[in-house]
Amino acid sequence: MGSTEKTLMDQVRAVFRHTRQGSIRTRERYREAGQRLAKFLGAQFQLKNLRNLQDKHLEAYVRYMQANGRTPAHIKTELSAIRWIADQVGLKRPLEDARTFNLRMNIGRRSFRGHDRTWKAEELRIIDEAPDRIRSVLILARDLGLRIHEAHRIDVAHARQALVTNVLEVKGKGGLIRHVPLRGEAREVLGRALRHARPGEKLFVAPDVKTHEAIREVQDYIRHHRPSGSTVTAHGLRHGYARDRYLEFREAGLSDKEAKARVSELLGHHREEVTDIYLGSLR
Repeated sequence: MGSTEKTLMDQVRAVFRHTRQGSIRTRERYREAGQRLAKFLGAQFQLKNLRNLQDKHLEAYVRYMQANGRTPAHIKTELSAIRWIADQVGLKRPLEDARTFNLRMNIGRRSFRGHDRTWKAEELRIIDEAPDRIRSVLILARDLGLRIHEAHRIDVAHARQALVTNVLEVKGKGGLIRHVPLRGEAREVLGRALRHARPGEKLFVAPDVKTHEAIREVQDYIRHHRPSGSTVTAHGLRHGYARDRYLEFREAGLSDKEAKARVSELLGHHREEVTDIYLGSLR
């Protein structure tokens, strides 16, 4: 890594060292986007200060991403992160309006047709081989459709209540609450974890470990143990959950619209077009 790249990387780290805006997952996603931009700007423009970021730099970065096959959804998320970082550092010259810039660069619209992100049999095998804590988190993602950070929020009180009612109360994005029936190995996982946790503690985050560190450990495990050539992430288990529930509802006699509505409730987003993304493996 060159000196200019390192200088920009340090500036990106400084931004996230002092902010608590957004969720941990969003901050992590934006931080990674900032680091990718820093490497690009350092190598291609020898830029030394993020405050000097201009539209010409974003144009070059967008062309670079397009040339490497990045989807419109990925590019727009990267640009959202970059603009957020730009707001934090305070640019010397304002950037072009996002909508105008995206149209001019022909980035395109996000696709809602859906992609198959579900785990295949050979990928699912790494769950059984994982250490106990990580295995438990992945099982809850697979059997209950939990986001990875939602699994790490479960505390002793929530787990005990779930074992009584057979329904887990889940606090999702934006603080939205949903109720997910226990199924598969979820009940066994919660019961086993309760035996090793004290009242008030989270089930899958040790008292001396920060939540984002526990989440990253799960993400690192997947990245290092998934089969060669595989790009699956923990979120793909949520896609598999959505597919399985949809098929169950259809077999039970529900219409396509009714089945999607039920899946939407279980996922906690209540948007049909987003449900279609999760069901991309059925296309």
